[in-house]
Amino acid sequence: MSTRLELLKRYLIEEPTDSFLLYALALEFIALNDHTKAIIELEKLLLSDPEYLPAYYMAGKSYEVLTEFEKAKEWYSKGIALARLKKDMHTLGELSFALENLE
Repeated sequence: MSTRLELLKRYLIEEPTDSFLLYALALEFIALNDHTKAIIELEKLLLSDPEYLPAYYMAGKSYEVLTEFEKAKEWYSKGIALARLKKDMHTLGELSFALENLE
């Protein structure tokens, strides 16, 4: 287990709903090619903070790696709706591109 992973888990004991820490933990699992665990953390994050926009892209990408394309579409679409609402054109473009390339 990576030192960074252990450190993030320790931090999360003290701050279990910290969005940044949950996102960082998910990214660490992605770096370790453990997309199943990444998705668990991303979904936990989005339950507690549904406006954490970068998590939608990473959840979609992780579902793509696991060849769960319908789930990937679902997360990209949710992220696109939120990005439009927040008027975040950069993230809207990234999510739209990911969804278009999935289909």
